[in-house]
Amino acid sequence: MNSRLTMSPINRMTIATITAMLIMTAFPVLAQSTPPVGSKNQPSPQEPDKKQSKKQDSDKQEKDKPNEKGTTGGPADSSKQVPEKTPEKKTVQAKDRTDILNDITFDDLKFKMEKSENFSREMLTDKINDFHGTTVRIRGFIRPNYKQSGLTRFVFVRDNQECCFGPSAAIFDNILVKLAEGNEAEFTVRPVVVEGKFALKEYKGPDGKVWSLYRLYQSEVR
Repeated sequence: MNSRLTMSPINRMTIATITAMLIMTAFPVLAQSTPPVGSKNQPSPQEPDKKQSKKQDSDKQEKDKPNEKGTTGGPADSSKQVPEKTPEKKTVQAKDRTDILNDITFDDLKFKMEKSENFSREMLTDKINDFHGTTVRIRGFIRPNYKQSGLTRFVFVRDNQECCFGPSAAIFDNILVKLAEGNEAEFTVRPVVVEGKFALKEYKGPDGKVWSLYRLYQSEVR
């Protein structure tokens, strides 16, 4: 005689409850990771994540922030760059060379120049240029003038001829002399020695050509 086991409704509910409890115990992660729809822990699909939105706004502000160079496009360099200092330009003042005394002659003042040539500073030798600003002592003659005494300015020439100053004379054969304040000279046909501060400065005659090149300032006749 076959007997059929029958399960009451109460037993069926008990078994279902036990099975559900076993699933919850065996897979707690699965149970916790799938909250029911509409719960507070699950973001609504229609509303964007507020944290993500704030992060994007922060990234945009950082990107638009000027960097160290004054341009946008990325975060500024954390290391401060010290600007390079521009070296100051120093003004070099010319040394007073009047304490240098050069005993010279008119031969030391000669340079190559044809009578038909126009004068140019490039014709001067280094030796002549080096005399500029120094005190020189030179022997020569006072060129005759309408004034014979109380001279404070005069043309000083190589010899006592009238060929050393003018349109046909060599410009290196004469010097324009200005005596120091309080000093005077008398005309003489004899050679004299003049000492003064030597300078290069052209003097042009009525024809527009250079007649003289050399000057002596603060001079005295010895």
